[in-house]
This record gives sequence, structure tokens and C-alpha cells, in this order.
Amino acid sequence: MENMIRCGNLERLSSPRLQPEVSPVGRKKPEKQVVVNRNTIGKMNQVQSRNHEVDVIRGFCMMAILFYHTSFYDTGSHLIPYHFYVSNALMAFFTVSGYLFYRPMLQVFSLRSKLQSVLRHIVIPYFLFTVLMAFPKALAHGNSLQPSDLFLPVLLGQASWFVAALAVSSVCFALLLKMTRQRMTLLGIICSISFLLSAWMNHEKHVPDLNIWYANEALLSLIYLFAGYFFHAHEARLRVLLRLPAVLLYLIIYIVCKYLESRAGFSVIVAPVEITSFALFLVDTMTATLLLAGIVHRVGRCRPLEWVGKHSLAFYFICGGVPLLMSRLFIRLGWPYQGFLLQPVVVFVCVCAAASLLVWIIVCCFPFMLGRKKPIKPDVKCHERHGMQDETI
Repeated sequence: MENMIRCGNLERLSSPRLQPEVSPVGRKKPEKQVVVNRNTIGKMNQVQSRNHEVDVIRGFCMMAILFYHTSFYDTGSHLIPYHFYVSNALMAFFTVSGYLFYRPMLQVFSLRSKLQSVLRHIVIPYFLFTVLMAFPKALAHGNSLQPSDLFLPVLLGQASWFVAALAVSSVCFALLLKMTRQRMTLLGIICSISFLLSAWMNHEKHVPDLNIWYANEALLSLIYLFAGYFFHAHEARLRVLLRLPAVLLYLIIYIVCKYLESRAGFSVIVAPVEITSFALFLVDTMTATLLLAGIVHRVGRCRPLEWVGKHSLAFYFICGGVPLLMSRLFIRLGWPYQGFLLQPVVVFVCVCAAASLLVWIIVCCFPFMLGRKKPIKPDVKCHERHGMQDETI
């Protein structure tokens, strides 16, 4: 009996399925390498955590644009001049979009996946929002209600210049990444040429009257997408640019740029492009973005601004309509603007509350309008709820 047990043990030990595979030279075969392909990209996207600083930057810029529209509709003028902050906030959005283009976890750039993301998160929401708002917008501004006047601007990308320019610039930048195989030097040269070409076209008045999908503004913004992409690719080394001495330097440069623009009367309007000095504009907007990034990096998280930044696309589509309606409501209530500075502040607070409520309804009840498949559940973790940050505004 004892011999039978020993024989059984020897048979189990000599079983081929229990013995490790041995190569001809007597070593274990190397483990199979996992190849990253397009099918695994989506799973890796869900793992990457959300960058809260990016959301705070977008939220701050969105609130700046909301304040600009509120002050204009409420007072009939600008409490703070346009060139002090509006162009800086707009170009910061393009820089953040470029920052989100770079995926540190991915070794393979998927052009198809990127174009699908732009279509889903930018183009489709553009058509949904602009078509739904075409009639109320024309009615509020007293414009023509003819179908051609309502929907032709939507098809030509004229209904929302910023979203149209962001979509075109994102598609162009994705194509450049594919064509250059993500080579930084070549990519930077092409984006710089596009900025110079836009400057030359505007200086020589070669911009067509019908700027379809705001291609000129998209051409101008490619250098900003590259700046954000470059910073993210080398973020470990470039984080030194967000230290306190550098932030103080950015503040000084920012003040000098605003002083020069104010004294010389330079124009810095982004759409349609009316920029007097493109060199000063580039220094001004790049410095302002670094200044804002440095401040956010030092201050830390701000959950209200994060929430606004996460849903900045929805806020942008209503950032004109809500201030217009709120200013008219205050006139009906007998409290129009009469030089009392507290009144625009109260209007702005009401605009923020109304806009936030409307965006919350859209996010919870109509998520497909923002390119999402199902409503957001409050008990789901942030990175599981939103996945990887897309390049939307």
C-alpha cells in the first residue's frame, strides 16, 4: 500500500501539466508581452484619474466669460474692458484642450478614436444646442424667423464661433499628430507657421467674408493646442514654471502687456480676428495661462469651479441667453442698472445660480446633449463617472 502511494505521488510530480515549460537551453520561456492596441485604449482611459487643476482652470475661464456677457447685457457696456481678460480666458481654453490631447498612458495614438471623441463631445452637442436655441435666440434679438436665416448659420458653423473653431482646430491638430507621428519639433514648426499664416491673412485682409466654421480662428489657435500638448508631454520637468518666483514674473509680464495694450489702444478681439500686434497677443495670452495655472497649482482644489469646468461646454452654450434674460427680468422688476455697482454683482450671482441649475438639469436629464450615454450617478467615483477628460471646453 505504501509503495502504491509513492508511485501515485511520482506520477503526479512527473505529470507534464504540472511541470514548467522549459526552453531548449534549459530556461523558462519569457512571458508574453501585452501589446497595446485600439481595443485596450478605452479600458486604459477609464483608469486614468481626472486632473482637478484643469477643471478649475476651465471653470474660472468659464465664469470670466459668463461675467463678460452679464456685464454687457446688464449695463450696455463693459465694467472691465474686453482686453483685460476675455481674450486670455478664450485662448486658455484652447491651451487646456491641447493639454488634454496628450495621453501619458497610451503608446499608440488613435486618430479614429480622437475624431470620434471630437464628433461626440463637440460637433454633435454643437448641432443639438444651436438648433434648439435658434428660434428663441432669433426671437430675443429680433432677427428674422425664416428657416434659412435660422438654420443656415448652424450648418456653416456660424451659430457658435468658439465651439466651431474648437472643433476645427481639434480635428486639424489630431491630423497633424498622425502625420508627424507626434514629433514635437515638426509639430511645433507647423503650428507656428499656422499662427504666422493667420496673422498674415488678417494683416493683408485675405480673410474671406464668409468664414465657414471659423477656420481662421482655428488656424490661429493651433499654436495654443501645441503649447498645452508640449507642456503635458514634459510636465515633470516643466512643473518648475509653476513655482512662486515664476508666477510673480508672469504677473509682472501680464501687467506690462495690459499697460501696453491699453496705452496704444491695441485690439485683441479673437472672433472675428482683430488683433493689432500678434506678437504681443501671443505673449499676453500665453503668460496669462501660465499665471492662472500657477495660481491654481498653489491654491489647490475648488469644487464649485471644478464642477463648472467639468460642464463648461453646457455653460458656454447658455452663457449668452441666461444673462440676457436675467438682465431683462431685473428691468421688469424695476431695478435697471443706473451706475450702482452692486446691481451688476447681484445680477451676476443670479445668472450663475440660474445657469448652474439649467446645466444640472441638462447633465442629469439630457446627458446625450453633451455626448454622454447615461445620466451621472452621484455615488460613482469621479474618474469612473467621467472617464478620461476629453478635449471639450
